[in-house]
Amino acid sequence: MWKTIDDTTEETRFIVEIYKNGNKLFGKIKKILNEEERNNLCTECEGVNCNKQIEGMGVYDKFPIMLHFGIIV
Repeated sequence: MWKTIDDTTEETRFIVEIYKNGNKLFGKIKKILNEEERNNLCTECEGVNCNKQIEGMGVYDKFPIMLHFGIIV
């Protein structure tokens, strides 16, 4: 699991599950920590994620694993 931190407030916002499939990393927003934002829709997303609920959304589905950066799942 990975915690995302807001750059402005420095508060933890999401818990993201990171997993590996082949040579790629994938992620899924498991939990939005601010209960008031839990049912928010992604109005900035494009394509199939446009106006979909953020909690449960898949993220980082196009990044290859880079072992030289220490990213190991």
